[in-house]
This record gives sequence, C-alpha cells and structure tokens, in this order.
Amino acid sequence: MISRIQLISTVLFLLGIVGCAVSPDNQAGLLDIASPENFSADTEMSPFRNRGWLLDFNDPTLDQLVVEALEHNYNLQAAAARLKAAMAETGIVSSFQFPQLNVDASTGRSKQVFELPGGKIDTSHQNRSNLGIGVFWEVDLWGRLKNRTQAALADFEAEEEFYRAARLSLAANTLKLWFHAVESELQVELAQDSLNTFESNQEIVENGYRRGITSPLDVHLTRANVEAARSALNRRRRIRSAAARSLEVLLGRYPSNEIAIADELPALNQPVPVGLPSKLLSRRPELAASERYLAAALERGKASRKDLLPNISLTGRGGSSSSDLQDLLDAERIAWNIAGNLAQPVFQGGRLLSQIRFSDAQVDRAFFSYSQSVLLAFQEVETLLTDAIFLRKEEKALRLAVDESINAESLAWEQYQRGLGNVITVLESQRRSFNSKSSLIQLTNARLQTRLDLYLALGGEFFPSGQSGSEGTDEVEGKGKETEALKILYGSGEVL
Repeated sequence: MISRIQLISTVLFLLGIVGCAVSPDNQAGLLDIASPENFSADTEMSPFRNRGWLLDFNDPTLDQLVVEALEHNYNLQAAAARLKAAMAETGIVSSFQFPQLNVDASTGRSKQVFELPGGKIDTSHQNRSNLGIGVFWEVDLWGRLKNRTQAALADFEAEEEFYRAARLSLAANTLKLWFHAVESELQVELAQDSLNTFESNQEIVENGYRRGITSPLDVHLTRANVEAARSALNRRRRIRSAAARSLEVLLGRYPSNEIAIADELPALNQPVPVGLPSKLLSRRPELAASERYLAAALERGKASRKDLLPNISLTGRGGSSSSDLQDLLDAERIAWNIAGNLAQPVFQGGRLLSQIRFSDAQVDRAFFSYSQSVLLAFQEVETLLTDAIFLRKEEKALRLAVDESINAESLAWEQYQRGLGNVITVLESQRRSFNSKSSLIQLTNARLQTRLDLYLALGGEFFPSGQSGSEGTDEVEGKGKETEALKILYGSGEVL
C-alpha cells in the first residue's frame, strides 16, 4: 500500500520536472530586408541636446496634459484591460503543463425497504460518506504543451507592446490635439483682427462715399469683404470649438469647450540630428509586437506537428468510503489506483494535417506582415525626416512672404487714401496678407505635428537609452525622463 507521504512526494516530483516556459527567441534575424546603418535623409547639423522628447517643445503645460490623459483616458484603460486578459489567458494555457489535482467529497443517507414473511414491511437507514483525490497529468514528452505555452507568452508580450504603443500614441495625440487647438485659437484671433481691420476700412470708405470721394463700387466691395471676414471668423470659431472638445474627451473630461487654450504655439528649437541610427526602430512597440506574433506563430507550428506524436498521460485516484464520517481519514480504508495511458493518433479525418497547413499559413502571414511593417516603418521615418527639412525651408520662405504682404497691405491702403490706388488693389493686398498669416500659423503647427509623428515612428527620442546627443552636453536622456509624464510612459506606468 502506498502511503500518503509517498503520494505527496510523487506529486511534488511531477511538479518539479515540468519546466517553466520562457519567452521565444527574437525572430528579427529572419528578415531579409537590407537596411542601412543610418537613415539617409540629411537633417540639421546643429548640436542636439537629448533631454526627452516631451521637453523639446519647451512648454510646461504639455507635461500636465499628458499626465492627465494617461490617468483618465478610457481607451487606454480598455487597452490595460485587454493586457490583463492576455496575461490571464497565458496562465490558462500554461496550466496544462502541470498535473491537475481534484478533491471530491460526498455524503448521503439512504432508506431501504424489506418485505418480511407474513407481508410485514421493515426498513433500514444507512449513511455513506466518500472522500477522494484524483490526479491527471499529460506528460509533455515532446514539448508540445511547452510550445503552446511559449506561443501564449509571446502573444502576451505582443499585447504588452501594443499597450506601450497605446500609451506613447496617447501622449503624442494629446500634444497633437493641443497644438491643433492652439492653432485654432490663433486662427480665431487672426480672423477677429482681420474683421476689425475690414470694418474699420469699411467705415472709412463709406465716409468717403458720403463726401463724394469714393465710388459705390468701393463701398460694395468693402462691405463684401467684411461679411466674408465675418463668415471666416464663425468658421474658425466652429473649428476651435471642435478641437477643444476633442482634446477634452481625450483627457477624460466632459466635452464642454471650457478648456483654456494657449495663445501661441511652441517653437522647435531642437533640430533633428544628422545620421540617426536605424536601430532605433527596434524599440518601436508596433514592430516589437509584430515580431512577437511571428514568434507565437512559429511555436504553434511546432506544436501542431507534435500533435502527430503519441500522447502519454498518467492518472491516479485515492480515497475512502465509510458509513461513519470520522472513519474517512482512517489509513486502512484508503484505496488508490494509478494508470498510465498512451494514445497514438491514427485517423482524424485529416484534421491534424489540416492544422499543420493552417499553422504554416499563419507563420507565413506573420512573417510577411512583420516584413512589411518593418519596411513601412523605414519609409515612414525617411519620409518624415525629409518632410521636416522641407517644412523648415517652407516656413522660412513663408515668414518672408508674410513680411512682404504686410508691407504691401500698408502701402496699398496708404496709396488708396491718397487717391493713387483703387480699392481692388487694397482688398487683394489684404487678402494676401491674411492668407499668408493664416498659412504661417498652419505651417508652424504642421512642423510640430511632423516632429511628433517622427517621435512616434522612432518609438521615442532620437538616441538610444543612455546616450547623449552631443559631446560635452550635461543633459542626457535620463534627466529628460524626470518629468512626471515621461516617468509614467517609460518607468512607473505599469498596468499589472
């Protein structure tokens, strides 16, 4: 008879020989994409101080906004819930590697009826209690269960990367919407200033008409200009309201259009350093997630092939039964049995072979999706680097255009008042001045948006962790991450 000590020792031994699953190896080496060591786009040669990307915009308000979004955004909380669910699913899959232990207990009372000679009826009552322990363990001789556990772990790691991407994207989109709101506010102010100017011009023209100096055509044209400016102002106010409400929802607030908007866009004083290393893409969360999905598909492919091999399992049961409850734990009443089972798949109607073909197709899909994602990531970074160069040059030229259009507007109005010009020239110069100012505001925002897109495309700062941007600088990446928002993004923002 096996003793309870021997039974416990056997269970502990079985638990001990089941290896803990580890994450599958990185599969990035499978790609056949010939990538350069550095990105090819020529960027600024100016010294760069790597302080953490959020600090490059020189606006303390941004840190507070990002913290609020990370703490209150509902989409991010939903992503956190998905991550927790993925972790739980990993635990479900990995549990099949371990012995399954069940304890069952029951008690009951029965009545039996006996018919005695002479037609008499007699009865008896009986109590019965049962206590049993059952053990089942599938011996993972070929590593099939381990492969499936590793696949589930890779899936969880992919969800971790997607959650990290969601946090980084939320931080960037918060800044994007803030910059859009600020641009909208500036456009409202510009439209209001323009309307005030046009109304002042209209009053002067109408006074001249009453004195017989200006023509009716001048009056009609200036009035039309005023109404067009009033329409533009209402349109800008509508856009500003929508931008503010979108930002409030992103921050987890009620969309009341009450958020205070800054009255200027931050200047980009930090240039993009030349020769950015292409290895920065390896930290991009979406690419890391795609690689983890490939690793998971490979592990499931291995497991599907091992389904063709024999399945070995062990079962055991021990327990006792007694009419007296206190006798259940009596060692003399304990009965047990242990059995081994070997099952070899012979005919499954093609299910196992179809599963292998399905797994192979999933591997191909994950591999090509990963390859395409990497290629598109390179394209995105190269395009954004080029865009940053052209936008900087475009802004420089547009600022000169604004100065010239302001001078032209002043000169046209001065000549008109002196009777040397016509109102059409004045209105055209005012329109050009207004459009160039509006375009400059829009372009300034576009440069900020492009810089944010570049940070997203690279997965963070312009330098790997622990490196500074230029020799002799006392500001390295770690110092930049002391802001509250960057702490949450890269340090203390764990969800589990």
